[in-house]
Amino acid sequence: MKIAVLLAFLITSSSLLYGQEKTFEKTLESINKRLDTWQEWGNLITVSATRNGNIIVSNERNAIFPFNLFDLLPLPPGKPAEQSGIELEPCDKKVHAPLSWINFKTENETVAFIRLACDMPLEELLNVYNDFVLLKSFCTKEFY
Repeated sequence: MKIAVLLAFLITSSSLLYGQEKTFEKTLESINKRLDTWQEWGNLITVSATRNGNIIVSNERNAIFPFNLFDLLPLPPGKPAEQSGIELEPCDKKVHAPLSWINFKTENETVAFIRLACDMPLEELLNVYNDFVLLKSFCTKEFY
C-alpha cells in the first residue's frame, strides 16, 4: 500500500514538474519571440534563463548582461508595476534616437537593459514585462 501511494505521488510530482518545465520554456520562448519581433534596428536580443532565476541578456553587438531575477527590486505592496525592479519605458518619438526600453534594477544600479523598436505597442511591452514576472514564478531561489 505504501509503495502504491509513493509511486502515485512520484508520478504526480513528475507530471507537475514536467508541466512546469514546459511552461518555463514556453515563457522564455515567448520573451525571445517578442524581442525578435520588436528588435532595435536589426540588433537581435536574446534572453537565456535557468530555473534559479539567472538571466543573461545578450545581443548581436556582443553586449552581455547577467543578473538574477531574485536580486531585482521587489514590487512594493500596492504600488504600480513600474516601481518594481523591471522598469518599462515606452518610446517617446520626440527624443533623439527614440526607442522603447526595459530596465532591470537592483537597489543600487541598473544591471541590464533591453532596447526595442519605437513602434513597439505598449501592450507588447507589457506582455514582455508579464512574461518576465511569470518566468520568475517558475524559478526557485533556493538553487541560487
